[in-house]
Amino acid sequence: MHRALDILEAMSEQDEVGVTEISKKIGLPKGTAHRLMLTFADRGYVQQNLETGKYRFGFKLLELGGIAFNKLDLRKVALPVLQALVAKTNEIAHLVVLDKDAAVYIEKIEGNGTLRLFSRIGRRLPLHCTGVGKALIAFLPEQELASIVQKQGLPRFTPNTITDAQLLKNELQKIRQLGYSLDNEEHETGVWCVATPIWDYSGKAVAAISTTAPRLRVTEERKSWLISVTAEAGKELSKRLGAHESIIEQL
Repeated sequence: MHRALDILEAMSEQDEVGVTEISKKIGLPKGTAHRLMLTFADRGYVQQNLETGKYRFGFKLLELGGIAFNKLDLRKVALPVLQALVAKTNEIAHLVVLDKDAAVYIEKIEGNGTLRLFSRIGRRLPLHCTGVGKALIAFLPEQELASIVQKQGLPRFTPNTITDAQLLKNELQKIRQLGYSLDNEEHETGVWCVATPIWDYSGKAVAAISTTAPRLRVTEERKSWLISVTAEAGKELSKRLGAHESIIEQL
């Protein structure tokens, strides 16, 4: 089972992949990889390109993914809030959840602006240098946060990336005080983001939403406004998830 899942995860990194590439990537004997791919193809999980002999994801995975997304109440509840946020800002809005040691996009809505981000539903993001990532980990228990940092490290993506553990702690403390986080070109040069955590009825930060814009378009005046409207959207979504009024008032 682990080997089968390793293959599917390795395939997600590119459009098509051959059996030899798969076997080398995950350290699996070529014969075993070939047998597993044939099984996947027979069940509709992958499709083979008859011209290249390589494999790509099949419609069965799309079907299962659609079922999973339809069962995500969070995504359904958040959609109108995100749509309203994009209508106000004309920028990109994301809904993100924490999955082990990464932030994962589960919804994305684009405005009519010129920014085109390499963001897609299902993409995993680092936690220490993205607005949504920092919004999610700011409210984790200290031991859990330390475990993530130890495992993932603090790799640098741009000159603005926080790579010092103490500086990250200081940043997260500031986020807890303000109720929102910023990404000042920390993950991608030229990209600015504001994010706010989303709380549910149990008082847990279950997700984060964000507004992302080109850095050149974010003047000081517009920055304050984007922070404000994103924070209001976060309050509205938290309210719809049953968050206690005392939590919402602190946002």
